[in-house]
Amino acid sequence: MNAIEDIIEKLKKLEGQDRDLDKKIAKILVWKRTSARLKDGAKDNEEERIARLVSKPKDDGEVPNYTGSVQQAYIFARQIAPRETGGASWENGAASAKIGSDPVVYASTPQLALLIGALANLMNRLLPDASPN
Repeated sequence: MNAIEDIIEKLKKLEGQDRDLDKKIAKILVWKRTSARLKDGAKDNEEERIARLVSKPKDDGEVPNYTGSVQQAYIFARQIAPRETGGASWENGAASAKIGSDPVVYASTPQLALLIGALANLMNRLLPDASPN
């Protein structure tokens, strides 16, 4: 199982948001972990600052709340599959999404369904013989 398939499987089982999973999803969009060694002038010591996920040097490094926000999941789907049409629907406790000609996918919330749909679409384009659905 590759990293994308692993994320898809976790999203299928998820009931709410998961910030650790958001970080894994962000890495797919080429967010990168950065850290810097800083020298303290007074003590002449070096210390490493906490590594952050950033998409651009100007960014504050905050990872989007993909698993908790329909808007952020939609933005992710548009970044993964910009030329595809798609949609999501939901009712109490169930949601579905469809992107392009891929099969409908299901999850507990519309944002999770959109994320699964986007990642499945990416998998289908990268590995046409693999079917994560």
